[in-house]
Amino acid sequence: MKNKMILAGALALALSTTTFAQTTEDDTPTRVVELGAQTNNLSDYRAVIRFGNERSVWRISAFNFAINTGETVQNTNYEMNVESYAFGLSLGKEWRTEMMENLYFRYGADLAGFYSTETRSYTYVDDPTQDSNNLYGRISASANAVFGALYVVNDQWVFGAEFTPGLSWTQNSYGWERPNDPTAGYSNSSSSLSGNLNQSIGISAAFRF
Repeated sequence: MKNKMILAGALALALSTTTFAQTTEDDTPTRVVELGAQTNNLSDYRAVIRFGNERSVWRISAFNFAINTGETVQNTNYEMNVESYAFGLSLGKEWRTEMMENLYFRYGADLAGFYSTETRSYTYVDDPTQDSNNLYGRISASANAVFGALYVVNDQWVFGAEFTPGLSWTQNSYGWERPNDPTAGYSNSSSSLSGNLNQSIGISAAFRF
């Protein structure tokens, strides 16, 4: 009788240990990497990568990337050459709470920055002393909240929608110069601080690894 009780106790302990181990494994969030694209108003496109687990991810996106190194416009009196560069990057953290099967509420925050510069060079055929450069620049930084939803279609695809209100600072600059006359030219800049409460909904699709 005593041996049977010991055997029963050992079996119960083994079963409880197995159940606890399974519960612990089930509670461990699955690691994910999501690579995709997002658009706002079908005009602003950005590449996105999110990595972490099913409950929280780091989010990185690149947007408004553009390089123009040689657009030339011919005119009767002058030739205009345009060079421009632009790049935006955001980094943030996102948390996810399951509302129902495969549907998650997402919330978090992003920090974003944007830089662009453009130079328009005018070369005059008959009078090189009139050659000039127009210089344009823009720098912006913003802090944004993230609210939205994510739907897991299957093991590979997820679709999301998000609203990102926030606060942004922008500085615009303009300058003019003559390459052949260092004393000629001027520059000025202006900055502003504004709230981004009217942001449109961003729609995204991503492939999950």
